[in-house]
Amino acid sequence: MLTGDDSIDSWEPLVAMIGPAQAVDFMFMGINDTPAARITLYKHRDTRRYLNIGQDGRTFKRTTGSIYTPISHDEALAWTLN
Repeated sequence: MLTGDDSIDSWEPLVAMIGPAQAVDFMFMGINDTPAARITLYKHRDTRRYLNIGQDGRTFKRTTGSIYTPISHDEALAWTLN
């Protein structure tokens, strides 16, 4: 279930992963509760690509439909920033 409720601390996963200086380049897009994890979605302002971070700090790539597959932090950042 995707929700746009940012009344919770929705920036913490992003800031914890990349730091506050880089976090300003992202937009909060919502939270997706999946069977695998609660995933917070951020869109990069220049590349328009998503960085999907689970509540536990894991990163995910969205595949066909609404299926999220775990990927490494390096893969997630390379996809989002390039």
